[in-house]
Amino acid sequence: MRKNLRALGMALAVPLAYMIIQQIVSVLCYSVYGSFWMRRNTGGPEELRQALADYWIQNGLILLLAAALLGIVLAVLLIRREADTAHLFRIPDRSSAAHLILFGLSANLLISFLLGFLPFPDQLLEEYGQMSEMLTGQNLVIHLAVACLIVPVAEELIHRGLSYRILRRTFSMRTAIVVQALIFTVFHGNPIQMIGVFPMALALGLVYEWSGTLASSILLHIVFNCSNILLSLLLGFSDRIGLGVWFILAITGTVVSIRSLHRHKIADNVTISE
Repeated sequence: MRKNLRALGMALAVPLAYMIIQQIVSVLCYSVYGSFWMRRNTGGPEELRQALADYWIQNGLILLLAAALLGIVLAVLLIRREADTAHLFRIPDRSSAAHLILFGLSANLLISFLLGFLPFPDQLLEEYGQMSEMLTGQNLVIHLAVACLIVPVAEELIHRGLSYRILRRTFSMRTAIVVQALIFTVFHGNPIQMIGVFPMALALGLVYEWSGTLASSILLHIVFNCSNILLSLLLGFSDRIGLGVWFILAITGTVVSIRSLHRHKIADNVTISE
């Protein structure tokens, strides 16, 4: 029991440290900007508070980018300290990569369909919409770089490369995958986002377990994040094709890709079982 609790505590400490890094970066930037603003303006606390809010709206993605890059560097350094970790970054072959892309697109489409049937409170929908609008309203290039590349790499290094591997040394595969998915989901915060993130986290854990390489889970994570944009374009043709057809395609693509990825999983996953 003590060993299990220790592993769970260490697995929680890794993403918590990443969250602290994000907060430190934000506080430092706010402090510098606030000090600079106060030197050039004579407003009171309310004006300063509004100025900081405007600063976040305009530069929030840059702060996320800086924190994610710092998280990537620290995670790689921690992983590299262990012996024989080069295979963690092995690139998947073309067939596996193609099925990962198919799985990411199909599963995301399926999750989006199912989420559409859930009765979310209007307040939650409004808050989630405001958050999404604020992020997408910033620089498009930075938004794509952060959401579709930098954040997936950072989160996979932290949650699968460190947190999950800590759990896997103590718990069974099923338990470790579920626990890391719960940790990953909780750290995303927003209830609407959490419901869609949990099955995605389960898939990311399975893909890493089956492949033994972070490159596979990173690719799948990138596809998950980027596919929201692509799927919004595809669903624009739903009036011509019909939502039922898209639903069938989503289920078919998900099942076919999962079976293929499972069939080609590595036979002896020394990366995780050690």
